[in-house]
Amino acid sequence: MINLKQFDLVMFGLTPENLIDTENNPLFKFFRSMALHSDKEYIHTIFQKVQFSVSGYDDDSRELFELPEFVLFCRNLSIQFPFFFYFLPQNLCKLVVMGALEAKLIGVGQSYVDPEKLEMFTERCVEHAIAYGIKVGHSEKEMRDLFLLPK
Repeated sequence: MINLKQFDLVMFGLTPENLIDTENNPLFKFFRSMALHSDKEYIHTIFQKVQFSVSGYDDDSRELFELPEFVLFCRNLSIQFPFFFYFLPQNLCKLVVMGALEAKLIGVGQSYVDPEKLEMFTERCVEHAIAYGIKVGHSEKEMRDLFLLPK
């Protein structure tokens, strides 16, 4: 295994095929390994440093979160690895939420997500991320402060 402690960023390049094939998706492989990883110091060093890009849609005028393959990818990610908020920076968490909940484009730079679904989804994923953070050595207060939640 590559020692990720030496990097400021962990980047995964995804293709349209990776979005559908979760067994061979490099990001999903990474999250499977993190679900089993026991080195707390190692996990701390990659906190919110995991990013991904999706190639193969340059000629598609839709937003990434509007693509059926990306919606499926986001749903699978949130179901199989609901602690993903721990590893992804906020901008990617937002994109995954938009995909999983099938955000609708309502204007230039504007989208809509059902508020009730958003609340249920984020509560579940944030609680899993907090539990994961506590499991790997963060305090509950530290994790709740991170997500701006009351104690």
